[in-house]
Amino acid sequence: FLSRKLQLDHLCQVRFGHVSPASFYIGAALSEAANARAFSRHLEWLGAVCAFRWFDIHDTESLWTEERRQEVAEAEIDGVRRADRCIFLAPGGRGKHAELGAALVLAKPVLILSETEPRFSLFYHHVLARRFTGNFMARLGEAARFLRDSP
Repeated sequence: FLSRKLQLDHLCQVRFGHVSPASFYIGAALSEAANARAFSRHLEWLGAVCAFRWFDIHDTESLWTEERRQEVAEAEIDGVRRADRCIFLAPGGRGKHAELGAALVLAKPVLILSETEPRFSLFYHHVLARRFTGNFMARLGEAARFLRDSP
């Protein structure tokens, strides 16, 4: 497993190059936490900074108190606020759409990534939103370009 990870890391560096130290927020359905973590890890390895790593804390969500849920909700929106750009893995759940709305209200450039054409959402067509469909490596490359090309 480790050598496969190192090969993927090397391939990302060679193929996509170093990205600017742009900060990003990555939103996804809770069921996509592993993919969000993988995207984040590779984008960070290329030089970007993840504004909030929600996917590292959600494994115990069923045990959370109301107060903890409020804290995490605030932290996720704050992550969107602190990010230069926002990336969303589609399809997503209700939380991802709340974060997408926050990103658009805050005038953040948004990239929506999907393996297949995502189900229709009017906000996927917002002027600040770009959509991209492809396999994992193609989506990772598009995310790296999205961050690298940031102003």
